[in-house]
Amino acid sequence: MAGVRQHILPRFLTKGFSSKIHKNECYTWAFTINGTPYEPNLRNIGLEKFFYGAPEESTVDEIITDKEITYIGQLEKLRAYESSGSVDNSFPAEFITHLIVRSKHIRESFQEAGSAIIDVVKTKLDSPERHYQMLSNLIKNQPELIENSLSEELDKHLPQNFPQHQKDALIQSLKSVVPQMLPDFAQKGHALFSQLLPKMIDDMPNISKTAHIKALSNEKKGTDLLCGRARSRIPAGGKPAPEGWPATG
Repeated sequence: MAGVRQHILPRFLTKGFSSKIHKNECYTWAFTINGTPYEPNLRNIGLEKFFYGAPEESTVDEIITDKEITYIGQLEKLRAYESSGSVDNSFPAEFITHLIVRSKHIRESFQEAGSAIIDVVKTKLDSPERHYQMLSNLIKNQPELIENSLSEELDKHLPQNFPQHQKDALIQSLKSVVPQMLPDFAQKGHALFSQLLPKMIDDMPNISKTAHIKALSNEKKGTDLLCGRARSRIPAGGKPAPEGWPATG
């Protein structure tokens, strides 16, 4: 998988769908919407340029490649079963979880969720009046946020030995002025939000990609958690695939 052309699913898995093998190269039938079926080399399907990031941006591509080397032999054992039977569930659970985490579908799910959140926020904050209402509710329901923010700002400017009771009194005094400043905050906040919203929408694919790559870099922790909950016994069947297949997708 390492390089510019990075496969969304590993070729050692998709070779199970091979329609023919020629000189240790596997081919399969591909079907596109309203298109003529064709039989490409597995090297040329299910891939995108730098799907897991360019080498200078991320090492996830290499991490996945190294990780999947350990899966090849175990998958071949499953393919070697001549009839249905029970197998240890630890490898199938881990491998399926790994495939889910690295898939394009989960990245698209990130993007769809982010876009949905932006749509909700856009609806809720579509005017200065709605910004004002949001800030008013925040001050009313979570006054500690304002107090903590004021306290942190004062700590930057007050002497270290400044009396705490005087600091508390100053915080309450400043806090009483906040409601008078809300209309101006709301107006400026709405203007800033209106400027940033188009950029947020345009950047959502990149945001989703970054989040996905970060999740993959921490995959082992999540995989261990999910696989620890998988306790079903999984039937296996199939025949071993030909030798000579490249180690990774």
